[in-house]
Amino acid sequence: MIQHFRFRLTAFSLVLMTAVAMGATGFTAPSIGLAAGGSRPAYPAGQLALIQTQEAHRGANYIEVSDVSVSALLPDDTLGAKHQKWIIQLANGREVTCVYNIDVTPRIPLKVGEVISLGGQFIYDRDGGLLHWLHEDGRAHRPNGYVEHQGVRYGANGGSGIYTR
Repeated sequence: MIQHFRFRLTAFSLVLMTAVAMGATGFTAPSIGLAAGGSRPAYPAGQLALIQTQEAHRGANYIEVSDVSVSALLPDDTLGAKHQKWIIQLANGREVTCVYNIDVTPRIPLKVGEVISLGGQFIYDRDGGLLHWLHEDGRAHRPNGYVEHQGVRYGANGGSGIYTR
């Protein structure tokens, strides 16, 4: 029984001595993409709310995101209401599919690599999520969605489909 106790004490002493030695030599564990002090990575402020919602595996009735890159253009969805579709890439490397109703608003002349801002409803899924209702909500269930592209804010249901300021 006493020898078993000595073994634990010796193992503990070894761990303690190793920790002290590592500290004395200035050794620190790598931070692996973390900001100073071991905190979460520093994401752009305009993307933070969507990244946090996505990482929590949650949705949001309305969320805004800015300064995101269009990473891919997808074929239009023509079943039912027609929707223009594309993918945006967030600063955390994850992607979100965006779906924009072109039956009630004009097509947006997007190109891969362009930077846009948008607001709408976010639905989480294991592929990263879906951002839709990127236009006015005629029933007022959520704030009006939009897509801002090259200084033009798209998504108004009436007239030109472009919001005026």
